Amino acid sequence: MEPKHETLPGGTPVFTTRAHPITTDSLLLAAFCAPKPHWAACDLGSGGGVLLLSLIDKGLTGPAIGVELQPTGTALLQQAIGCGALANVQAVCGDIRAWRAPHLFDLVVANPPYFTAGMHSPTPARATARHQTAGGLADFSAAAARMLKDGGRFCLCYPAGQLATAFEALAAHRLAPKRLQLARKAPDAPPWLALIDARKAAGPGLKILPDKIVPPGNSVRY
Repeated sequence: MEPKHETLPGGTPVFTTRAHPITTDSLLLAAFCAPKPHWAACDLGSGGGVLLLSLIDKGLTGPAIGVELQPTGTALLQQAIGCGALANVQAVCGDIRAWRAPHLFDLVVANPPYFTAGMHSPTPARATARHQTAGGLADFSAAAARMLKDGGRFCLCYPAGQLATAFEALAAHRLAPKRLQLARKAPDAPPWLALIDARKAAGPGLKILPDKIVPPGNSVRY
């Protein structure tokens, strides 16, 4: 099946497939990050580049790199780069556990695979995106810490029910959670997603933002 050409609200092109779709998680995280326009940014496990391209769509003009293990995902991001003439964006096919960045970043983002058990998708690309078959949160945290400037930000999303696991992985790599927002599908529903902003080599102090309410089927507003 040919990739589907879609356009983000600001006009940035994105190419998607069933294995690499536009997800609510990525759109929520892009809105949560709020980087300064000139920042250098890296998306770990970028898939088809939806998260990174959403940051571009919101005004990021600094150098931006998407690192993705699967060639199919890298090709989708490369296609969007060419279609949109996005000179500041680079698609890299590589393993985040081994890849070494050409410079340090102000912002690293990730929508990492969450699952360690359960049924895997028969589509290899989707299985890798959802299950920790090629690295878990500890690997993403280690890569982020290696790539960030002191004081740089690692913004990620993770299941709300695994928040303790996320904080433990971040602390092991000197990444201090500084902002937290939970997402719910209704005001009285349990949160399903945690949006976390951690800073490298920062002191304690966590700001908890009002919960984000995202009713099922509703589009995420930027």
